[in-house]
Amino acid sequence: DTLCFADIGLTSVFCYDLEGKYIGNHLSQGRGPQELIQLDIVAPCKEGYHIMGGWNFYYVDRQWNKIQERYINWNSDKSVKYLYNHPDPNETGIYELEYAGPNLRTLGKDYLVIPIVTEHVKYNSYGGTYASHFYENTYTIGILTQDSAKLVKMMCNRSPIYSQYSYVPNFKNVIFDTYQDTLFFSFEIDPHIYQMDFSTSQTIGFGEAGQQMNTDYPETKSLEEADEYNGEDRQKCGYYYHLKYVPETALLFRSFHHGTPLTYDGLQVYKNQLLVAEYQVPQGFRVIGYVPPYYYAEGKPDIDKEAMVFYRFKLPF
Repeated sequence: DTLCFADIGLTSVFCYDLEGKYIGNHLSQGRGPQELIQLDIVAPCKEGYHIMGGWNFYYVDRQWNKIQERYINWNSDKSVKYLYNHPDPNETGIYELEYAGPNLRTLGKDYLVIPIVTEHVKYNSYGGTYASHFYENTYTIGILTQDSAKLVKMMCNRSPIYSQYSYVPNFKNVIFDTYQDTLFFSFEIDPHIYQMDFSTSQTIGFGEAGQQMNTDYPETKSLEEADEYNGEDRQKCGYYYHLKYVPETALLFRSFHHGTPLTYDGLQVYKNQLLVAEYQVPQGFRVIGYVPPYYYAEGKPDIDKEAMVFYRFKLPF
């Protein structure tokens, strides 16, 4: 019955009722017993909340008391020198968090799911000798243990659609959501969605391309060129940016950006792996949950009015 917004700048969680009335806030920045050094994203679980702040992970209870703090264990015994000279996509030591597409979800009772990437100086998405090898062989998702934040598995190579391009580092991110032992994932330029049973690794693919998407993705050939055109590219081109599974109604939502000249985004609705609806929605529209009879979604904050923005809506089916 509460909407919670995690404020990255203030390292605090602000709570509102379902009408948007402010209730109160929790947590703050610092190194004290009930403070966080950093806050990037929050993932609710049955008994409380997991919070990621950089490489720090916290567990807090339902009353927002900090119970545990741990640091990502990348589970590598290789030296920096060795990793520099021997870039290997199967070596956990060359990976880090994918800060360009932050996400955190629980998986089953024991695991956390995070996006990962390697920005190795000799082995990366920006070009060079190993660029094509990077897109085909590096992993995009890391599985951590909830109790110790130890990386125990890397998975989900990028889909074959990336082989159609040479270098598209500004659109390489993975998007995902989970429900119990099921992982839903896709990629920013991939019209397909993948549904994996984590216990068996059995995976099925489905999905249709969003309508009126500009898929003329520019190929960059250096880190400097990618950085220079990142904002322009992501405004001009279409891409998928959010997945949300709502178990109460068994619907999967996917948000996407059309690209110029359209000034609105798209929202796809899937039921049993079939596309059942597609809507025009405001930019930045991300479904966050369901409290009957409404679905709730976040939107872009109104900077001028210094206001959080959220939407609630019903579906005609």
